Amino acid sequence: MTRALAAVPDLGERSGWERLLLESVRLEFRVEVLVAAQGSPLLGSGCAVAGCTGYAYHRPWGRGTGRALCSMHGQEWRRQGSPEIDAWVASAKPPRALRPLGACAVSGCRRSAWSWGRCRAHRLRREGTSEVGDGFCRVDGCKFPTMPERSLCDTHQDRYRARNDIKPLDLETYLRLVRAERERAAGAYVLRPVSGTPRLELQYLLQHEADSGRQVNPRRFNDLVGLVAGERVPSVLSREVEEWHRVAETDSRRYAALGALLAYAHERLCELRDGAADPWAPDRWRMARLPLGTEYAHDKTRSLNFAAIRRGWLRDLLKRWARHRLQSGTMAPQGVSHALWSFKELERFCDLSNRELADAAQLSRRLLEDFLDHVARLPLAKNSQHGMLRHVKVVLDDVERHGWVRLQRDARYFRDELPSQSHALPRFIDETVMRQLESEEALARIGDETTITAVIVLMETGLRSQDALLLEADPIVVLADGSPVLRFVNHKRRREAAIPISGRLLARIRYQQQRNAQAFPNGSPWLLPAIGGRNGQGQQPYSYGTLLTRLTKWLAGLELRDAQGAPVTVTPHQFRHTLGTRMINEDIPLEVIRRMLDHYAGDPVKRRERRRRCDADFRRRGVDRRAF
Repeated sequence: MTRALAAVPDLGERSGWERLLLESVRLEFRVEVLVAAQGSPLLGSGCAVAGCTGYAYHRPWGRGTGRALCSMHGQEWRRQGSPEIDAWVASAKPPRALRPLGACAVSGCRRSAWSWGRCRAHRLRREGTSEVGDGFCRVDGCKFPTMPERSLCDTHQDRYRARNDIKPLDLETYLRLVRAERERAAGAYVLRPVSGTPRLELQYLLQHEADSGRQVNPRRFNDLVGLVAGERVPSVLSREVEEWHRVAETDSRRYAALGALLAYAHERLCELRDGAADPWAPDRWRMARLPLGTEYAHDKTRSLNFAAIRRGWLRDLLKRWARHRLQSGTMAPQGVSHALWSFKELERFCDLSNRELADAAQLSRRLLEDFLDHVARLPLAKNSQHGMLRHVKVVLDDVERHGWVRLQRDARYFRDELPSQSHALPRFIDETVMRQLESEEALARIGDETTITAVIVLMETGLRSQDALLLEADPIVVLADGSPVLRFVNHKRRREAAIPISGRLLARIRYQQQRNAQAFPNGSPWLLPAIGGRNGQGQQPYSYGTLLTRLTKWLAGLELRDAQGAPVTVTPHQFRHTLGTRMINEDIPLEVIRRMLDHYAGDPVKRRERRRRCDADFRRRGVDRRAF
């Protein structure tokens, strides 16, 4: 089924881009028809029916179980009325196109079966030796000899006759139909319609997704191949993303959903082209490709777009500053993203006030003072205004310190002229609401077991969301006295930490580990792997976006009310505030609480203590705190 490309000409005859692709695409992906092996990241867990290699996305067992059916078997299961799934899968057969042909039941006969387990000759007469043709059946992969004076074996000749009775077709058309049916049933990635550079580009996309542990739907990918082939372009990069979007939307109905996939492919290819020599060179940095190790794996920022800075000198300066900060480990990608936002606003201010800002010499103290007044008038919270100006100050201070460009001596901000920050009190959850959330009945309404585990971990440990969702597969350590401890990475402080946990949480984690072992036989590095989607191998961790979406849906279904009957909303980080407040109310020493929450210092804990004392004073006076 898999056929390699023709002999590759001398690399000197090819363009630099084509040579780079040939050096990047491994031989196992340099084929015109790729059938991913069972267990490949491209297919995930695959169809649960034995012998079926189709791409599985129908989930009768539910999400997060690691078991699914391909499109054909999923539709057939529903057509039969959705019977008990395990028994149905045990009796289901792979698609007919993938089943081996039966041989003639007569001993010594080399021909394939035509009817009732016999070839045509033995079906008409029960004795004697059947003659065979001069060669083998022309259907790819068929090892049976042809019928006399025919081009096909008995089985395929009978199927060809049946198709021809419905709609006349020549032999070559029938052979193409059989090949297409086999490739579709096998979940094959078919690159036959394209050749040259576009084929190498799409092969690289498949290789990139396999290396990243992500699934790719063969039908959607083959539609992408067909769209690129129909445009007859010399390269996917010969057109901009916006133009591919227009083509995908106007070509035909079946291509309507390919705009996002084309944009994704375009971005990956641009990263390869622009970042082959220097990954820091492109104006758009994808964090996964930068040589930063796993230090920022927890950060939610996936890319940094410097192209949004229109002035070339400022864009190059910010790229140099961002590289310095990221490599030195003194600022996370999210902080760099906020700095880019600040300088985008600075450019917008210059455009509104007709300031040229053509080079660093025009960045004056007067301009910075006017920008400070501009930020004060923006509809932003005080903390956001402070953050915008603070990032400008940090960049200018670093530029002056390292001498990257020559600035005016007074072109800087001073700490005391930045807007003051507000320090909010802890946003703990009302105890009336917490009792509702912690009940087994409420937790059961979340739906999937992985999200239930995540919520229980957040409630009982007070971990930050990024730390809880990136727990390793076995985070439990049992001490000498038998007490369990949860080991985790505090990404904010960049260090490992451990906290004691309850027996209830220990049991829940062990249950989650059992589910992971069933869903991902090859193992998952995470206690909370991503649910469904393109994570059939369990290599992707549970995302914060998924947690927030499911938490919001769960809370909406519960219709929570506080002690006064007012509707409430809850965010994941409020579980951390609630745990700290509860421990303070129980008079646990502040140092113990600080260690439990793994804070930098006791300031957040002391704020909770002040809040507790204020609440006690309000209760003593009979005053409703909500009025304040």
